[in-house]
Amino acid sequence: MFELAARIGNTEAEYRLGRCYEYGRGKEKNLGLARNWYSKSAKKNHAASELAMARILDKIHKISSGIRRDHEAEDYAIRA
Repeated sequence: MFELAARIGNTEAEYRLGRCYEYGRGKEKNLGLARNWYSKSAKKNHAASELAMARILDKIHKISSGIRRDHEAEDYAIRA
């Protein structure tokens, strides 16, 4: 639903498509793709995307390397 708009650069659609991938709503759950779409809209200063980037980076970090501080996730949370 949001994919076409996201692919042509619609910031809100990029964010919403990221949510679809993060939670597996209408798309197969894929944290990497969620990060990709959140990143695109976060770079355009979309506040909800910046918070989503912090959340998704934290999830990815916990999965890949245990529970340590993720400074990139913290940076996005602070920016939002």
